[in-house]
Amino acid sequence: MPADTRRLAFVLAAFVGSLALPVAASATDAELADAEAMYRKGVLTVREDVAAGIAWYRRAADAGSTKALVALGARHMHGAGVPRDPARAIALYREAALKGDGTAMFLLGTSHAAGRGVKTDDRAACDWYAKAAATGHAGAMTNLGAAHAAGRGVPVDHAEAVRWFEKAAAAGDERAMSNLALAYLDGTGVPQDRAKAVHWFRVAAECGDMLAMNMLGDLYARGDESTRDHAEAFRWYARAADLGCLPAVVNLGVLHAEGRGTPKDEAKAAELFRQAADAGVAQAMLNLAGLHEAGRGVPPNAAEAYFWARSGALALTGELRELALAFARRIGGELEEGARAAAETRSDAYLAHATRGTTALAGVGVGVGGGGGAE
Repeated sequence: MPADTRRLAFVLAAFVGSLALPVAASATDAELADAEAMYRKGVLTVREDVAAGIAWYRRAADAGSTKALVALGARHMHGAGVPRDPARAIALYREAALKGDGTAMFLLGTSHAAGRGVKTDDRAACDWYAKAAATGHAGAMTNLGAAHAAGRGVPVDHAEAVRWFEKAAAAGDERAMSNLALAYLDGTGVPQDRAKAVHWFRVAAECGDMLAMNMLGDLYARGDESTRDHAEAFRWYARAADLGCLPAVVNLGVLHAEGRGTPKDEAKAAELFRQAADAGVAQAMLNLAGLHEAGRGVPPNAAEAYFWARSGALALTGELRELALAFARRIGGELEEGARAAAETRSDAYLAHATRGTTALAGVGVGVGGGGGAE
């Protein structure tokens, strides 16, 4: 799998610069205790009564709670219970950051990186990440590492990226663990070490990271004779799929289709591919086409195979799209004109309504019946 498709999940932005923060007037310990009590009251109340909870947040913020300032800022950023006002959100984050709140600094970083409430500015974003990292914010450390890996706001420096990933992983950040695993897998910034990659993917997976679970499945499915373990691959794909990881759903379907790590069950494979296809995964659509063309797990049906092949091809881009279109044209060429036109009409309607959130796959799901399944 190309390295870029494995890195979907990680924010890339960092600049370790100097950002002078004015010293804010400090409240007394008793005042802060009262403010935090109000904030906790808001957290408990907002679940049942949004307006009342927000009122408690405002009282807490006025009394000096930076957590309340951040909570109010997040609600203004997303329009949750208050009018959406990104500029107001930024002002609240800044107020909290000036009082030393690391989460506020981190959110200012993500806001500058994404251009939410402020002009997109990677350098400013990473100044805030650096300040947040200095407070111990693990997510900011991860973003600094990712920035050095991508050269976004700083020169590319893979060794520095690994240093930040190690710090963030030690602080418990799952994304950093996965990024560190990828660094060891590719030998980027550190000597290549498959065992260490497996270790860090496993640590992240045990923390609940579904993408790390899927990557573990990949490593076990694609390993050499000494490391390949389809039963272990199946276990990790199943865990990731249960959490909603769409690449894992497809990869699990491939193992069912090929009978690797689990008894062969092509009907179950078709069910899994359909689940992922309806979520917009192009590879799942192409795999369904292969099953329908060959009559594996489903009745043989050339029109249905063409429908799925064409849908999958049109959900892709670039060279992959052209290759998939050639596959679809081959199937469509065997249909009568009316059947082909009907399948194309269905395909257009399906793509208009299918969720188009995920079309790239990690792992072994390379096309059932079309060449290349699990190794």
